[in-house]
Amino acid sequence: MTNSYQFNFKGKTYECTGEDKDLQIRNFNHCIETRDWITIKNRVNNQLKWTPKDLVEIKDTVTLKELCEQPVQTPFIPLIISPVPKEIKKENNNNKFW
Repeated sequence: MTNSYQFNFKGKTYECTGEDKDLQIRNFNHCIETRDWITIKNRVNNQLKWTPKDLVEIKDTVTLKELCEQPVQTPFIPLIISPVPKEIKKENNNNKFW
C-alpha cells in the first residue's frame, strides 16, 4: 500500500477519499483485524454504489519487471482463403493444377 487511506480486500486495493476518510479507514482496518469479511463486503459494495466519491478502487499497475517476465502472446490472424473462380479452373484444367 502506498497510502495510509488504502486497504486491500479480495485482491483489490481501495482508497477512502471522502471527508470522513479517517473514520472510514479506521472502520475498515477494524473489520480486517476482526476478520469481519461480510461487513467489509457490504461496506465496499454500498459505498461504491451510493457514495462513489468516498471510496474508489485503485487499478493495479504492472511494473516493468513483471511486464518483461510475461510470456509474449502472438495475435491470432485467421487465414482467409477465397474460392478460385470457375474461369481460372477451366483455363488451367489442362495443367491439372487446380
